This record gives sequence, C-alpha cells and structure tokens, in this order.
Amino acid sequence: MRQILSLPLEEALGNREYCQAIATITGGSYVNPDVLLEQEFVKNNHIYLSVSETGQVEAFFMVGWSTVQLEGAIFDCVFLGLSATSPEFKAKGLVSPLYTRYFSDAQSRADITGRPVSWWFHTASPIVAGMMWHMMSDIGPSPDGTMSDIKMQLLEAIQAKFGLVKYRDPSAPYVLRRIAKARYDADETARIAARSRRHPSLLTKLHIQEEDGDRMLFVGQFHPQDLGN
Repeated sequence: MRQILSLPLEEALGNREYCQAIATITGGSYVNPDVLLEQEFVKNNHIYLSVSETGQVEAFFMVGWSTVQLEGAIFDCVFLGLSATSPEFKAKGLVSPLYTRYFSDAQSRADITGRPVSWWFHTASPIVAGMMWHMMSDIGPSPDGTMSDIKMQLLEAIQAKFGLVKYRDPSAPYVLRRIAKARYDADETARIAARSRRHPSLLTKLHIQEEDGDRMLFVGQFHPQDLGN
C-alpha cells in the first residue's frame, strides 16, 4: 500500500534517497531535467511524495506557498508546481491522490487563517489541464476559454507579482509565450500529441507549442468541494 509523505522541500532535498528519486523521475519526462529542477526548487517550498511499500518514491508533486494581494485583501496563494511519475507508473493515477492531499492541506490552512486559498499553475500538457478542469470547481480559463472578472483580476495580480507580464500573449492573456526552458522528452511529447489528436482542447486551439516554451496559465481558488473530486 502506498503512502503520501508531505515534507518541506528543503527537508526532502536533504534526504539523498528522495533527492535522487526526484531527479530520476523528472528525467523520465524531460530532456533537460536539471534545468527544470533548478527553476522548480526556487519557486516551490513543499513537496508531496508517493511512496511504495518498499520505500520507493514513485511520484511527486511540488507546491510553493506565498501570498498575493487582490482588491486590498491578502490571499494565501499556492503555485502548483512540478508533478511527475516514474515512467513505469504513468497513467496509473498516482498524481491525483497527491493533489487531493494538497486540497486537504489547503482546506486546513483556510480553516485556521480564515483566508481563502488561491492557486496558479502553468502547463503545456492537455493531460494536466484536463485533470485540473475535472478536479477543480473554480478554475480559469474554463475549457472553452472563458474567465470571470475576479479570475482575470487574480491572473493579472499573479502575473504582476511573479514577473510573467512580459510573456503574456496580447490576444489571450492566460497564454504565456516562450516562458519555459524545460522540454518534454520524446515519449511524453508523443503521449501529449496522441491525446490532442483524440481530444483537441483549448491548448490545441491556441497553439500552445511546448517545444517553443509556451505554457497556459491557470488560476483559481480552493473550495471544500474540491476534496470530493
């Protein structure tokens, strides 16, 4: 039976076994994992690990807690960072429980502080986007590309705070062009291409080119009902 470990990122990286597993798993999906991890270690401060009965790390999910100001109020804000699964366990549903554990932690923090928890992430993967559209009750853009005014304000606040404005596509403010240095490996690229052919998504429509470093930026707020998805 697998267990989920929730650790400060610094503590996980201080464990040689966990650190090596994170690097190995990342290398199973990206051609330049060292570049990606260098960026992710700066943006994130917590990690969830899916660990097998034998102690093997099979998947992980990093997050970065901070705050953002919106309409004069301070929100806890979480960057939903890198998640990855060992190649032999892909499509086995190991990442979803890690997200669910994060949802639970976010609810606990909201209960303690009385403040809502906002979140953001960017991706070029329609697989990741599809999972999040399914799991999150309050997410923008929606699958048809629409965004509420409050989500647009949240998006603009996040773009301003984290230096993303210069990458913004004028025709679609939630599209970031040439922002990412990391690149998916051939197997992951093929998996995404196959998914896009079977189920064209908003990312396909807006020509998110992973190989050029394009990403789509998603924002939202956590709600208790997300725990049931």
